Amino acid sequence: MKQLLLEYPEEEARTLIRAAFEQCPQIKKYRERQYDVTGNTGAGLLSWGVKIIVNFPESDKNESTPITIEPKKNVSINITANTGRIEYEFMNQVEALRGYNIEEIREHKKQQEGRGGYKRSIYKFQ
Repeated sequence: MKQLLLEYPEEEARTLIRAAFEQCPQIKKYRERQYDVTGNTGAGLLSWGVKIIVNFPESDKNESTPITIEPKKNVSINITANTGRIEYEFMNQVEALRGYNIEEIREHKKQQEGRGGYKRSIYKFQ
């Protein structure tokens, strides 16, 4: 499990995490709940898949948001799932997006969707 402090308020940090999931080719879908956002690779020929869980612990900070990132196998006995590779890919996307203005991230996302870019199934639970 990795811990990061994102330099954004929570709602903007969630936007960054969703954008990072959308940029990861291995992540097929993600869902958002009150305290976390979970990305899932889905099952493949040799694996039941991997999920990346990004938790948003409660925080008093308005200018930055602490998060924890935890990769897990979808099925615990799955010996072919490579959680490290998926976590590495996701972390690279998070690091690439950090430091950008959140409006730039939103605009980039809109442009990609307009060109038929990555489209993900999004499940949002409250």
